[in-house]
Amino acid sequence: MNHLQLLVDGFNAQASAERANDPNGLTLGRWIALLENLPPLAPVAGLGEPMSYRGYYSDLALDAADERRVDAAVLLIEARGAMGAVFGGYKGGNFPMHANSPVWVSEYGSASGWRLAGLREVVGVWVPVVAPEDEYARVIVDPYVKALTEAT
Repeated sequence: MNHLQLLVDGFNAQASAERANDPNGLTLGRWIALLENLPPLAPVAGLGEPMSYRGYYSDLALDAADERRVDAAVLLIEARGAMGAVFGGYKGGNFPMHANSPVWVSEYGSASGWRLAGLREVVGVWVPVVAPEDEYARVIVDPYVKALTEAT
């Protein structure tokens, strides 16, 4: 490995650590802890499978999947599987994920700027709460949950 690559890797590690310390967003370790505290059969909407985040390849992203609805136990299995796993960056490179990897919600190939901040129960379905990089937190609500909310 050349000296320039070591320098770039050091800058990336420092920036990732700063993002991990952001109290408005979850890391992979905190995401796993949150899922461990949900009932295993709690329905969670809007989150897809883990991947490398396009905005910062060394960070983890959960695919923004409006149509996906799974039990919390499924997300917990996927999150635990991401711990220590190596993901390919959108334009190349290999990026291992660890407990301090920041977690984002974003479609594949997109840099949404939405940090995963938690989950909120809406009409019996848990939906992601996101904290945009440069704005206040907002909730992503899938069409099903939105329809239920408007009907009540």
